[in-house]
Amino acid sequence: MRPHSPTPTRPDPTRRGLTLLEVTLGLSILTVGLLALTSTSVATHKLRETDHARQLARDGLAAVVRDVEVASRLIDKQAADWSAQLLDRFAGAQAWRAVEGLDPWPDQPGVIELRFFPDETLTDEDIGFPLGLPRDLDNDGFASSQDVSASARLLPAVARARWTTNAGDRELVQGFFVMGY
Repeated sequence: MRPHSPTPTRPDPTRRGLTLLEVTLGLSILTVGLLALTSTSVATHKLRETDHARQLARDGLAAVVRDVEVASRLIDKQAADWSAQLLDRFAGAQAWRAVEGLDPWPDQPGVIELRFFPDETLTDEDIGFPLGLPRDLDNDGFASSQDVSASARLLPAVARARWTTNAGDRELVQGFFVMGY
């Protein structure tokens, strides 16, 4: 004969399931985790938008520099007024460019501003970009003329991209030289 096993004890009916305190604690931990995940997602999205806008600005600046280089090549480099022709080509409204996908700063006609500096006496601090100025721009042996726009063989230029986002105003600057040699 088999020994008779004792009857198992039944659990206390008041101890079944989870207590309200355990459920509340679990939901609190889950909520904190979901909030952290959501805020990380939002921050990542903002960074992606900022990076995309900066890339659009870089591409716009590169296009402006290319346009200046192409225009410089199309002008006869032997012409005495090479610099005057180039400055005329990018004067007024041509000095500003729109960039699709970017909004310009308030009171600006475009996102990118292109400026040439045909003044040999300007310094890097004056133009806001380190180009090694002052410099002899008309190849006369002196860096003392305040306007060489009609005779320069080397023109310093600065292109500034200024756009606005939800996070504030942004700026990207590109300095370069155009040569008429």
